[in-house]
Amino acid sequence: MRRCSCPGASTAALITVSIRNQSLLLQVIHGIADKHKYGVVREFVGHGVGRHFHSMPTIPHCRNSEQSIMTPGQTFTIEPMLTERGVKGRMWRDNWTVVTTDGGLAAQYEHTIYITENGHEVLTLP
Repeated sequence: MRRCSCPGASTAALITVSIRNQSLLLQVIHGIADKHKYGVVREFVGHGVGRHFHSMPTIPHCRNSEQSIMTPGQTFTIEPMLTERGVKGRMWRDNWTVVTTDGGLAAQYEHTIYITENGHEVLTLP
């Protein structure tokens, strides 16, 4: 497993558990947010990467009861949006830009991950 040392990327890429278990991955992401007292926007999720844009699997970034197991050959993104205050987002008319409804600061970082037979590879690291 790799550990990201990119500035500002740790919320999405600090993966120290096997990410084959999706629920453990979500605990790590949300745990990092909790540690720094950030909120996690629930309306936006990571997604599979394949022949279709935003394909399966869907990867929520907050704790939940899903017990999905990632399988070798799957490629997906994790791209949590962390906020300094509230977690409700509002999309602008451009259908791309999202802001928090309370005007608080937010940040998002994305990584693409490939599941291998022996673990995973973060494809978006230098």
